[in-house]
Order: sequence, then C-alpha cells, then structure tokens
Amino acid sequence: MLLFSSRSATIIPPKNTITGNLTLISWNVNFGIQSDASMVKTMGKIPCDAVFLQETTPLWEAAIKRNLSTLFPHMRFIHFQGAGGLAVLSKHPINQLATILPPPRGWFPAMAVTLQVGKTPVQVLNVHLHPPFNNRGSVVKGYFTSKSIRLREIEKYYKSLTEKLPTIVVGDFNEEKSGSAVSFLRKKGFSTSLNSQNTWRWKTSFYLTLRSQLDHVLYRGKIALKDSRVIKTGQSDHLPVVASFYLLK
Repeated sequence: MLLFSSRSATIIPPKNTITGNLTLISWNVNFGIQSDASMVKTMGKIPCDAVFLQETTPLWEAAIKRNLSTLFPHMRFIHFQGAGGLAVLSKHPINQLATILPPPRGWFPAMAVTLQVGKTPVQVLNVHLHPPFNNRGSVVKGYFTSKSIRLREIEKYYKSLTEKLPTIVVGDFNEEKSGSAVSFLRKKGFSTSLNSQNTWRWKTSFYLTLRSQLDHVLYRGKIALKDSRVIKTGQSDHLPVVASFYLLK
C-alpha cells in the first residue's frame, strides 16, 4: 500500500499556454539494500513519465531492467564507487546524457539528461550531494564543512545546464531547503516544488526516528508546477518524491 503525504498547492496556467505534461519521481534507493523487489514494483506502480534514482548499483540495474524495461524503454545507469550510482528510467526518448564528475572533496557525480517530451526537450539534472559528515565519518565536523562542498558541487553541476530549456533539478541534496545548494539554485531563478515535507527518516537505537527534508525537486523556465508529493513507502531511508509539471509555450 502506498501512503501519500500532503500535496503542494496546485497552480493551473491558462489552457492555451500548455503544450504537455511531465511527471517525475526522484528516489534515493539506498545502495546498502542492493535491490528490493517491492521498491522496484513501486517504481512501476506510481504513474509517471520518468524516474530518477540515486545510489543505484549493478544489482539495482539488473532488477530494474528485468522488471521495468517494457514500461520504461529508455534507461541509463551510471555506476560509481560507493553510493555514487545514478539512473534514469524514462518513457520518453533520452536525447542527451552527460556524467559530471564531482569537484575536489566532492563524493558523487551528477547526471544531466535531456528528455524529448513530445516536441519539447526538457533538461533534468540528477544530483546526489555530499552528506553532512566528513571523510572520517564525523557528523559534528562534517555538518559545518560539508556545506561548502555541496555548494561547490552544485556550482559545477549547474554549469552543464543550458539557459534556453525548461529545466528540473532533482535528487538527494543532503540538506534542507535553507541549505547552500538549494539557496544557490533559487538565486538562479529556480522554484522548489515541495512544501515542508520530510523525505528522509532514520531510526536510532534510542527508539527515536530522525526526520528531515533532504530530497528536492526544483524547476525553472517554461514549466509550471502542477503538484508534488512525498510517498511513504519503501525500505530505503529516503522516500520517493513525485512532481508533476505543465510544459508551457
């Protein structure tokens, strides 16, 4: 059973300005799980045009291709050390795909793709930014030092984007809406699709569950938000974020 959190406010542009629709999922599947049949099944159940994943592995790729290749005929996977894997599953053709390596001290690459949605090319940047701890696993030190790393990551990844296309940035930012990377994108004209909704949960040994909004979907250009939601499902510590858009003239 899929449990849905509250949706954001719906914005409806004039009908004569709408040229198409696009629904995306962003989900960090947790590379430690390796593959989970119920999560793969969920990817196929949620109505959408494309799925963008973080922390994929060869085992995740095999399970996804085995079960979802008919539903999503266009798939690309990037394998990287540790939790650096990325993927896109799409019903629309993928015109372009680029892997952007992280800057110094960054951990994970980014994936930039262009989806051909009808007559409209849509640019999507799939990111997994540096987690809030340092190379030695210190959360205290990493909380402060990782902010500047995430900013350098998004600054580099942003350079791969073209100004002319409608653009969506999705993924695990490892920070709240007030974080350095999200703030950078907002200064560049991006809007956030989610209200204050938790996308991450972690059960501690003290019977306490930590919660935060670490996953984001931002958009800019000739595109308008239809709705967005977080779905409470899956074995990962992250929850899938679903965002639907109108494509505009």
